[in-house]
Amino acid sequence: MFAADPWYLIRTKSNRERFVREQLAPIVSDIFLPMLKLPFTRSHRASPSLVPLFPQYIFARLHLATQFFEVRYMPGVTGFVSSGCEPLSVSEAIVDNVRSRCTDSVLQLNPIPFRRGEHVRVIEGPFRDFEAIFENYLSGTKRVAILMKSIEGCGVRVVANASAVVRLSPQSASLIVPSNGI
Repeated sequence: MFAADPWYLIRTKSNRERFVREQLAPIVSDIFLPMLKLPFTRSHRASPSLVPLFPQYIFARLHLATQFFEVRYMPGVTGFVSSGCEPLSVSEAIVDNVRSRCTDSVLQLNPIPFRRGEHVRVIEGPFRDFEAIFENYLSGTKRVAILMKSIEGCGVRVVANASAVVRLSPQSASLIVPSNGI
């Protein structure tokens, strides 16, 4: 029975992943360049952008003994992910796992948006580990307004990056009641 060639991780120069993929296509038996579909932004509403999921890396299935030099010295390639001088093969399970999360080699993350009144915790910045109540999104989905209880007991509106706030599980949410009753 014929065993398939192993997968290797090829490192590329910055922003040369697509170029290297095109150069590898006629040479290797299989190439996988997983892409990440970024959410719409206000300035680019017409089309979402696609960026490599692993910038500067491409998975390639190849026969190392016969194709090493051809791939290693290809324009745009900086080398293989290696241990010392020996390129490391990537487990078939790892490649299959990443592929299973993609549709046509594109991964789209759809975070569940926060709802008004939901209990959240700040995980970055000067208010780290403070609990608050989600008020609303500002500027699309990149910034949020949250209500925090101040020392005097009244609610204070704080603006933060959406990535700095995480949802609290219902069991861990302590009673947070801003003075304005929201």
